[in-house]
Order: sequence, then structure tokens, then C-alpha cells
Amino acid sequence: MTPARREIDPALVDRARRGELTRANTEKGTPERRAVDRASYIKRRGSRPGLSAREALGHEAGGTRPKVASFYAANPAQMMTVEGVSGNDMRRAGYYMLAVGQLVKAKQRGGADWAESAAAFRARFSRWRPIAGRSLLTDPLAVVALAEQERAADNEVVFDSGRSSPGRRRRT
Repeated sequence: MTPARREIDPALVDRARRGELTRANTEKGTPERRAVDRASYIKRRGSRPGLSAREALGHEAGGTRPKVASFYAANPAQMMTVEGVSGNDMRRAGYYMLAVGQLVKAKQRGGADWAESAAAFRARFSRWRPIAGRSLLTDPLAVVALAEQERAADNEVVFDSGRSSPGRRRRT
């Protein structure tokens, strides 16, 4: 149950606009702090008319963010970047690329760790449904070879999960 919206005293908002009240000299939850927050909200809205306060801060409008998934596809074995995928496909591609990064690290370390990681990778992703109609590449040696080829060519694979802030990205 959400609390009822409380009215904010216009005199306190005016004091916050003048700089008498700030986040530093007010306590959280007090009417003074609410006035400071309201004044900053009004300032953001006024600075960029026609945009919501969230968009004025630089965030993208809801539903406008492109849904893109990058993953290694089979037949032919290649890096695929597909636009317009579902949120579930984006998430699954993110899990896949995270596992690819872990597989590459295991290959670099070598030993028994590589054999276990390769077997686990193949077993896990051979059961997955296709992403955007394309089957995933599940051969560990082929995946590592493609990943090394991408890194050698300085083609950095950037995965944007769609769940994080617009400026934060995962790199594999």
C-alpha cells in the first residue's frame, strides 16, 4: 500500500529554489527535504520542456530502446547481431555470451578446468531453443576460436542487456 501523496508547502519550495534548503542541510523524509526534491524536479522539467523528468536526465523514453542481441550462431558459425528481438531472447543471449567469456578464460588457463568447462558449455547450450530463429553455436572449440578471432581483429563485442542503465555495458 503506497502512502498518500502529501502536499508540499510552496514557501518551502521557494526557499529550496533560492538555495536556503539543500540536500545537505535537510533530513530525509522531512517536509524540507521533499521541498528540495520538488524544486530539483521542477528545475529538470523546466530545463527541457516537452520531456519527462526522467528523459531530461538523459534516460531514454520507455519503449524506444532498441532490442539487440549478439551471439555466436551455428550454420554458418559466425557472430550474429539481431535487432528487434524479445526481452527473453536478449536475456538468453546475455547468459550465452557470459558463458562464452568464461569458456575463453577456462581455455586460457587450460588443464582439467577446460575439459569440464567445455563439457558443461556443450551440455547446457545444446538444449536451448534458438534465439531469433538462429541456433546457438555449442561446439566449445569453435566458440573459443571465433572469440579469439574477434579479439585479434580488435572487434570488441559489446552486449547491452537492456536491464542496466544506458551508459553501462557488459563486454565479453
